[in-house]
Amino acid sequence: MKKNIELEYRIEIHPDIFLSTLSFFQNKYKQISKTKRLSFMSFSKNKDKQLDFRVRMTNKDLEVVLKLGDLYTNDRIEISQNILKDQFIGFCRMFSHLSGDNYIAYRETYNFETKEGIIISLVDANGINYIEYEFISNEANIKNNNRIIKEVIKNHGFKILDEKGFKELNSKLDRADWKFKDTPKNINRLTLELEKMTSENENAFNLFKI
Repeated sequence: MKKNIELEYRIEIHPDIFLSTLSFFQNKYKQISKTKRLSFMSFSKNKDKQLDFRVRMTNKDLEVVLKLGDLYTNDRIEISQNILKDQFIGFCRMFSHLSGDNYIAYRETYNFETKEGIIISLVDANGINYIEYEFISNEANIKNNNRIIKEVIKNHGFKILDEKGFKELNSKLDRADWKFKDTPKNINRLTLELEKMTSENENAFNLFKI
């Protein structure tokens, strides 16, 4: 089980510049992966503490994640635990009974790494596009890492989303995703999406072997 401080910033981009932005990152940095991710997301609060539960399949890897900290801060604590495929639906059903909203989301992402260790993710979420800069940190280095990550973003010519912009992006993403409840209809739909994603991953792996 891992526990880190997730130093993270987002920038929304227009779909018209998605391909040119992808080309820019491909020419400048090492592309470490291209991922397809199916996620269950549950947003709730315990007293004054924001709790963000995720159950997600990224390519063939499955995990449960807890993020602690306000949605609009950039230094949330993240705790994760690997799980098995046959546990995916069960965790989604359990977390869906917490207070708050629950969503199922699909993301296709190109991931790059800078020499400083910053992960840059260019994301397509059903036609909504954004860039996520993430620098995994700890209490000892977070101040210096925050300076470094902001400098990299500035050099790329992008403007970090403020709280208002972050909320607007999240509202768009909420409309692109679908709400999940522990009902037979929703469970069947999620099961089909999980099987589709599994099949796509297996086909990609078989093509790679050829």
